[in-house]
Amino acid sequence: MKTRRKLLDNKGAALVTILIAVTFMTIMASSLMYMAYMNYLTKSMRYSATDNFYTDEFALDDLATSLQQVAAGGSSMADARTNVRTAIGATTVGSFDTYTPGDVKNLITIASKDANIADITVEISPRLKDDSGQLKEHALYITNDMIKLCGVQITVTTQEGYVSTITSDIEMDFPNTMPGTIDINDFSIITESRFDMSNGGSRVCSGNVFIQNYGSSDPAMTISNSGSLVLLSPQAMVVGDIVVKDHSELHITGTCIVYGSITVENGSALIVSGDLKHEGPVDVDGSSTLIGVSDRNPQTVGRSDYLDNGLLTTSIFKPVMIYGYFTSGGSSQFRKASLMDLCGAPQPNPGGGTFTVGTGNIQYRAEDSAANAKAVVYGAGQGNNFHSEGNSLIMLCTDVNISTQMNFENTTVLTTGLISYNHMQGTAYMTKMTPEAYEAAKNLLFYPSSPNTEVQIDIRPDESSYYGANYKAAFASGTVDDKSGVQSNGSSFTEPASDGERIFVAASNGMNYLPVGYFINENSSEIMTNVYSAPTGDADPKNSTITYRVWSKD
Repeated sequence: MKTRRKLLDNKGAALVTILIAVTFMTIMASSLMYMAYMNYLTKSMRYSATDNFYTDEFALDDLATSLQQVAAGGSSMADARTNVRTAIGATTVGSFDTYTPGDVKNLITIASKDANIADITVEISPRLKDDSGQLKEHALYITNDMIKLCGVQITVTTQEGYVSTITSDIEMDFPNTMPGTIDINDFSIITESRFDMSNGGSRVCSGNVFIQNYGSSDPAMTISNSGSLVLLSPQAMVVGDIVVKDHSELHITGTCIVYGSITVENGSALIVSGDLKHEGPVDVDGSSTLIGVSDRNPQTVGRSDYLDNGLLTTSIFKPVMIYGYFTSGGSSQFRKASLMDLCGAPQPNPGGGTFTVGTGNIQYRAEDSAANAKAVVYGAGQGNNFHSEGNSLIMLCTDVNISTQMNFENTTVLTTGLISYNHMQGTAYMTKMTPEAYEAAKNLLFYPSSPNTEVQIDIRPDESSYYGANYKAAFASGTVDDKSGVQSNGSSFTEPASDGERIFVAASNGMNYLPVGYFINENSSEIMTNVYSAPTGDADPKNSTITYRVWSKD
C-alpha cells in the first residue's frame, strides 16, 4: 500500500515540465536571434556591397549634371561650347581633340564629398589609345548642338576598400529650335505681295503664314479700320514692315519672324502670347498697347538666301513643258510655260513693258470628289470671282480682293499677288491643307474651266526665235491615274530636260495630261524649311539631355 502511494505521488512534475519548456523556448529564441542576426549581417553586407557597387555610377551622374550646369550658364550655344571647353580642359594631343582628366574630375563635386568614398580618379579609356598609350582617335567632339566626351573612365574607392570602375561616353544633346520639316500644305497663306486689311474685317489663320512685299517700300502687312488678325500660326514670317493702326489688333500666339519694323498707332494693340522676333524696332504710340514680350530694340535674326536672291515663289513654282502647236510659224512640239503663262498674268517683255497671254482671265479647276480635294488656279482678272473653297490648293497669279466673309477650311492659298480684305461681318477662318488632301490635289489634272478647250498663249520671252507667235495647247481633265499608259507625242526634249523642267505626257492628239503638282518644285519642302529655319538661331544651351554610350563596368 505504501509502495502504491509512492507511485502515485507526482510532486515536482510541474517544475520539471516548466524547466523543459523554458529550456526549449530558450533554445528556440537563441536560434531565432542568431538567424535574425545573421540575416541582418547578410543584408548589411549586401547593402554595403550594393552601395559600393553604385558609387562609380553616382560619380558619373554627378559629372554629367555638372556638365549640363556649365553649358546652361551660357546665353547661347557659342557660350556653352566655350564654357564647357574651359571646364573640361579641352586640348589637342597630336591630331586628336581630347579633354584633361584632372579638370573633368574637378566637375565631380558632390560624389567627391561622400563620406563613404575615399578616392575618385578619372582617366581616358584604354580603348581610345594605342599600345604605347597614345591617343589613336578623338576623345572629344563639340558640334553646334552636341558635346561628347568619349571613353570617360571613373574609378571609385570606398572607405571599406571596395573598388569599382565605370567607363562611358557622355553625350550631351541640345534640342534644336528649328521648326522641323515644312511643306506647302502647312500654310494658310503664301504671298509674294502685301497682305492688306486696311478696310477692316476679322481674320484668323491657323496654318503657317508667309508674307513678303518684295522690292517695295510699302508695308508688307497693314491692319486698320478696326481690323483684327489673329495668327494662330505655329510659324509666321513677314518680310517687310507691319503697320497696325486705327483701333485695330494683331494677335501673335505662335512664332513670328518680322524682317522689318512694327508700328502700332492710333488706339491699336499688338498682343503677343507667343515668340516675336523682329529685325527692326517695335514702335507703339501713347494711345496704343503692347501686351506680351517684345524686344523694342532692333535685333538681327538669321535670313535665308531665298529671301535675298529672288522671289520665293520663283523657287516654288516650276516651269513645265507642255505640248501644242504654233498658229503662226513653227512646228508642234513641247515648249516651256510657267503657271503665270497659263493663267494670263503679265510677264516681263525683253523690249520693255509687259505682254499678256492671248486668252487671259482663265480659271483652271480640278476636283476629285472621291478624294475630297480640289485644285483651283485663278488667272488675271479673277479677283472678283474668288470663291470660298474647302479642301483646296489655291494658286493665284494676280492680286485678289476678298469682299465677303469666306472661310477656307483645309485650304492653302499660294499667290504671287496682293491679298486684300474688305470689311466683313463676323470672323473668317483660314486653316491649312491636310497632307492627304494636298497630295490628292497635286494629282489632279490641270485644265481650263471648260475642259479640253484649247488655250492660246504667247510663248515665253526666252523662246526668242518664236517670240510673239501664238501657241495653242489642249488639256485633259481627270486625275494623274488617267495619264497612265498615255504616250508622249515625241519632242526634241528628252527627260530630264536640259534646264531641269519636268516633261509631261501628252496623248497622240496633242492633249496635255498635266498634274497640278508638276507646277510645284519637287524641293518645295526643303525650300520652305530653309526659309523658316534660318532665323531660329542655334540650339538652347539651357535644355539638354544626357545619353551614356559604349557603357561598361568593372
